This record gives sequence, structure tokens and C-alpha cells, in this order.
Amino acid sequence: MCGIAGAILKSPLSPEQLRRMSDALRVRGPDAEGFWSHDPDGIALAHRRLSILDLSPAGAQPMLSANGRWVMAFNGEIYNFQELRADLEKSGHVFRGHSDTEVILEHCAVRGIEKTLHAMAGMFAIALWDRQEKELHLLRDRLGIKPLYWANLPQGVVFASELKSLTTLECFPRDMDHTALVTYFQYAYIPAPLTIYKAASKVLPGQWCRIKNFQVSCETYWDATDTFAKQSANPFAGSFDEASQELERRLSQYTLEHMVADVPLGAFLSGGIDSSTVVALAQAQNARPVKTFSIGFEEEGYSEAHFAEAVARHLKTDHVTEFCTGAQAAELVDRMPDMYDEPFADSSAIPTFLVSQMARKHVTVSLSGDGGDELFGGYNRYLMAGKMESLRRRLGPLAPLARSLLQLPPPRFYDSLLRLAVRNRYVEPGVKIHKLARMLGRDSEDYFFSAIRNFQADANPVRCAPLPLPLPITPEGTAFTRRMMLHDVRHYMNDDILTKVDRASMAVSLEARVPILDHRLVEWSWALPMGYLIQGSKGKCLLRSVLDRHVPRTLIDRPKMGFGIPVHDWFRGIFREKFQDAREATQKALPGLLDYRALDQIWAEHQSGRFSHGHKLWTYHMFFLWHAAHFR
Repeated sequence: MCGIAGAILKSPLSPEQLRRMSDALRVRGPDAEGFWSHDPDGIALAHRRLSILDLSPAGAQPMLSANGRWVMAFNGEIYNFQELRADLEKSGHVFRGHSDTEVILEHCAVRGIEKTLHAMAGMFAIALWDRQEKELHLLRDRLGIKPLYWANLPQGVVFASELKSLTTLECFPRDMDHTALVTYFQYAYIPAPLTIYKAASKVLPGQWCRIKNFQVSCETYWDATDTFAKQSANPFAGSFDEASQELERRLSQYTLEHMVADVPLGAFLSGGIDSSTVVALAQAQNARPVKTFSIGFEEEGYSEAHFAEAVARHLKTDHVTEFCTGAQAAELVDRMPDMYDEPFADSSAIPTFLVSQMARKHVTVSLSGDGGDELFGGYNRYLMAGKMESLRRRLGPLAPLARSLLQLPPPRFYDSLLRLAVRNRYVEPGVKIHKLARMLGRDSEDYFFSAIRNFQADANPVRCAPLPLPLPITPEGTAFTRRMMLHDVRHYMNDDILTKVDRASMAVSLEARVPILDHRLVEWSWALPMGYLIQGSKGKCLLRSVLDRHVPRTLIDRPKMGFGIPVHDWFRGIFREKFQDAREATQKALPGLLDYRALDQIWAEHQSGRFSHGHKLWTYHMFFLWHAAHFR
């Protein structure tokens, strides 16, 4: 895992400018740095290295191809590189080292970029310079696991693994994109290709951008919607048991490939279905105990650590757990703006950072179970879609009345009642019941967007930009639950989940790998019948069936908790004054940007306890802190 940066400019970057871009990415690659430039062409590449494969100088970057035509800076891992290497060796190619970097560079040189892109299985962001054609290629993996930003400026094109590298350049304009800010408040993240800066864009997942004569053209070499349509048109024909066996075979293979490293490797273990499945399959193929890690909170109702420990004992992994208080976690909040570079309001970024920080004390690479919910039907909104439709039909014109009655008791009433009844098995039940009430009476699409939005469709915290149109749900003619899942793969998973994991792990120089999101498994899963994924009120049925062969159901079967922190309580306690100070400072600096009167109402309602607006307030707070860190 590494960080890359560079530019192709009419007036080439100075060595000092290139080094500043590289230094901004130091945590992504603390082990080594490398530079390559050619001033007559205005091209410059920088690379920060976190050494994982081939720790010798033969794995150093930027790397020059054997034929001298290509120069590459690469961030990521290619899991089938041994297969690609064998293919080239059959043709007589001789390699200098044993890194995946050299394999894909030489594969591009021999087979061409397009064939290499379709042959690779892995996570990557690549800058590839063609010295013969004087053309720069920017390439991003199919699912968007690894980040890549670029900006088309009057002086030329600059690019980097993170925005903080671009903002080191004097030529980079830092004007805020208000459209991006509106989408941030709606979704708690900024969807690609937007960034918080007007000048910068995210390279989209599965995108190939070419820059020649300072002109940029981009094409899609892998499209999630098209691939989904092709796969679902040829559904898996076997039985549930056959699908379960095939899923275990595939996920075992991909997990084993993800475990190749020349440095210590472990795995995150929350005790949930996804991480437990990955750990179980990793341990089944490893003679020694796999190192596993979980983070726990002392606050009741927010910790799954004891579940993880029970799974670890059963699988006989080498398990480490650390506990922290909400106050200790809150101390990390001020680090978030620097970690994410633009407003980002997924509060689970904090426990993700904490478990990454803990794991880095022991390993350099960690497996993660991300992707199971989106591919195998794990989110509650998928399970509720059919139930909501049935409930709306039965209630008919009484739906608005039911909605009002459910919202009458404040969230704290439901919190006290349900936590007493089910022994704290649910986190913030009152908030969820109020959210459920708001969804009554909506059609399927409104239901979905109500479930994923921070603010309702008619609420816009940003005064100077209109609300954006909802991100389209495609393709038509497919079961709506499946369309929700595809939408989450294309947007929420990429711009929230994977962004969260990448930045939190890279902040401590830890490489996180996601076997469930191997594109080969993703494509195969899209051919599965919906009934294999969701059955009644149970999601992830097929994935559960694989785990059942390794871990007793009693250790896993419990309500979904997520990976949260007590933000609702924080804004009534330890964050109360901090939030008010940050709000006042932002209003003074940006008096006309936000609807501060609406914010004051949200704040008053939250403080009264009648409503819980913790997630909305967290979204505001992350913006306030980001602006303070990057503009004041």
C-alpha cells in the first residue's frame, strides 16, 4: 500500500513542489519515497512506499519498464499477480524482482493497458506515463477501493492519492464547491466525482483517464450497473446448498490470495457475520493462529467486543481486544478533518481508526469484512422494504396518522422502554423508530432515500445552492431491493465505507484488504437469486450458511448493531460547548453559507430530549471542524 502523486504541467513542478506533494502522503508510505520526472515533457511522479511485497530495492517506485517505455507509480495490491506473471514468463519475459508492481507494469508493456485492466484482480490506483506517446494514464480499480484525485488546471493536470497532496500546490485553487457541500449534508459524504473543491474530482471506480497535450478524456472500462445487468440476466441455476458451497470455495480462494504478504498480517474481527466469515476462512487455511483485533467501548450498548472474543476463542485465533471510553474516542474527533481532507460524517470512522491503530502495533496488513451487507443483503433497509410496502397497503389512508402517533413519544421514551425489554440489545432504538415513522406513506424510492439521507427531501442546510437530484437507482425492471443493493455498491460503499476504511487504516500506515469485495466475487454474487440472500426477516442467508460450517449460530445470531459511537449523548454532554463554539466561529467566517436558524432549531430540539438529532449535528460538526482546519 502506498501513496502516489504527480503532475503534467506546462511549467514543470520544481523538486521542492513534488517533495511537498509526497510529504503530504507520508503516512500512506512511511518506508521509502521515490521520484521520477522529465522536465521537457512537464511530467513528474512521486511515490510513498509502505513495503508489503518484495521489500528489496527491486520493488521501489516509480518503476521503469524493462523496455524503457513506461514509468509507473502504483498504489494497491494485485491478488492474481502470480497468474499474470506466469503468463508473461511463458512468453520468455524475465523479471527483476517478485513484486506485483513489476508484474502489472510489464503486463501493460507487453499486453497493453486495456487487457491488463481486465486481467487484474485487486485494488489499485495507478499513474502510468507512456514516454513514447507522451501520454499519462490514471487508472482506478473497479470498486473504488483505492482513492485517486485529479484536477484539470490552466497549467495542466495534477493528481494524488489524497486531496491534502493537491492542496500543497500554490496553483491549486481552493474554492469550495457548494453543490458538493449540499450532497455532503444529505448523505454525510461527498459522492464521486465531486469533491469539496471546485477544481478537484475523484477518478470514478472502474475509470481510465488519459491526458495528452494537456487534454483529458475519460472512459469506463468496468461499469457496475452494466455488469450487474449482464450477471442478473444469467442467474445462478444451482440449489441454495450448491450456491453455499460455491460461495465458500470462491471466498476461501480470494481470502487466501489476499493473505499473500512479506510482512505480518492479521484481521479485524467484530464478531459479526462478515468479519467472522473472513476470519474463519483465513484461519481454516493457516496452520498458525491468525492475529485478530477488536475494539470495545465501555459505554453499554455500543460494544461488540465480547461477541468478537467468543468467536475468536472458537476459531482459536490470536486475539487482541482494547477498550476505550467515549471520552477517549472523543479526543480523536479533532483529527478527522486532516484524516479525510474534506467533510466526512460517518461517525464509525473513529472506532475504525482505533482498531486500525491497535492492529498496527502487531501487523502491517489486516483483512476486513466490508462488503457483506451490500452484496448479500445485510442492511435493515433491505429487510424493511417489503415489510414497509405491506404495512402501507394495510394502513392505507391511516398511514399518516400512524406516522404521527409513532412520533409523539420522544426517542428517549422508546430508548428506556425497549432497552429495558431487550437488555440493551439495540443502539438508539428511539431514533430508529422515529425514522421508521417518517417512512410510512412513502413509495419505495422515497422510502430508500429517506432511509439513507440525513435530512428530509425538503430540508437544505446550505443557503447558496439548490438540493441535488437524488442519485439514480438503476437498472429498471429489477426487484427494488436488489436495486437498493446495487445503488449502495455504487455510492455508499465506495464514497463512505471504503473511504472510511482507507483513510483510517492509512492514517496509521496499515494496509486494509477486503476479500469480500474482490470483483470476481462481486460479479458472481449478482447472479444469485434474491431468495438466497434474504429470507423473511433474515438477511445474508447465503453468507450465514458458509459461516455456519465454521462457527456455531449461537455466537453470531443477534440484532445488527453497526459500529457506532454515542453521538446523540455527546452533543448533550462532552461536545455541547465544543459544538457551540465551532458553530459560532463558522457563522462568523461564513455568515451566509448555512441556514443557521434551522440549525438552532435542531440544536434546541436535541437538547430538550424530545428529538435525537445526533447524526445531523455530527454532520454539521464535521463541516465546522474541516473548515476551521483547512481555512482558518
